Amino acid sequence: MNKKKLLVTVAEEQAFRPDTADALRCARNVLDAARQRGYAAELFAVRVHDLKENGASLVARLRQNSPLCIFNLFEGFCDDSGQEVVFARLLEETRIPFTGNGSAALAVCLQKHQAKEELRRQGIPVPAGVLVRRLDEFSDTQLRYPLFIKPGAEDGSVGIDAESWAGDRQSARAGIEKKLKNHPAGLIVEEFFDGVEYNVGLLGSAPYEQVGISVMDFAAAPQCRPFFTYAAKWDTASVEYRKLTPSPQADIPTAARQRIGRFAAAAAQALGCRGYCRVDLRARGGELAVIDVNPNPDINDDSGFMRQAAARGWLFTEVIQKIIEQAVCGAHR
Repeated sequence: MNKKKLLVTVAEEQAFRPDTADALRCARNVLDAARQRGYAAELFAVRVHDLKENGASLVARLRQNSPLCIFNLFEGFCDDSGQEVVFARLLEETRIPFTGNGSAALAVCLQKHQAKEELRRQGIPVPAGVLVRRLDEFSDTQLRYPLFIKPGAEDGSVGIDAESWAGDRQSARAGIEKKLKNHPAGLIVEEFFDGVEYNVGLLGSAPYEQVGISVMDFAAAPQCRPFFTYAAKWDTASVEYRKLTPSPQADIPTAARQRIGRFAAAAAQALGCRGYCRVDLRARGGELAVIDVNPNPDINDDSGFMRQAAARGWLFTEVIQKIIEQAVCGAHR
């Protein structure tokens, strides 16, 4: 095994989508950062046919490279995000250390209803909601409007748009019917928390090192919808992208900061997260709830995660080094 060789894995796709293009940009930034830290870093493209059958040829290719570590930025393909989990299982089979979360955490976090149920079981507050696979399954008798509708097995805000917010039963049914056509695996329909959103970056394993807490007060951008759509995260030409930028906050009252951090760490631990992750929470009145747990979130040099790191004085190259070292050390425990 080469003590300084690093493979950076990312999807090779024919389809173009802003979030997948961003993953490739992230891979290039990680390559540059790793090389600055003295690693012999190479890009390793994961192709659709690599994951056919049992992936034996892919495992063989990875082992032939004999890397110290694999920096895993593979997030599945545009038409099949579940391949992210398949690939992580193959990485576990190689026994080569790899960055980020394992297959079990990726799998449960991708199935958002399952993740919510596990969080609820462990006493971590989440919005009340239901899983809907067919329109006739939808029942709002136990829910309080407005509601929020999102795909149950996607990440990166895929499938979140203007019709994700529903103020009454009619708009909820219309939104569900339309979204099920593109997301037949099912939708999460849950109570919408209309207050401030908090994004908590975490490094390592439980109890985790908190990178920072970013705050988005949607009331400060009344021209935008009060939530992050796909366009808000990826369409650089949209007003939402320009106006809705969570910023790391150092002036959150101590008690609130501790409560937010406690909920975030508990949620990450409940779902088995390691390496790095981001936990999103939202407020409603005096309530606080976890709305999503994001294993392997965007760590591009201009991402929210890295803005948090920069706010505490960490360089991008330093964070990449930390992630690599944690992967290698964790594999040798």
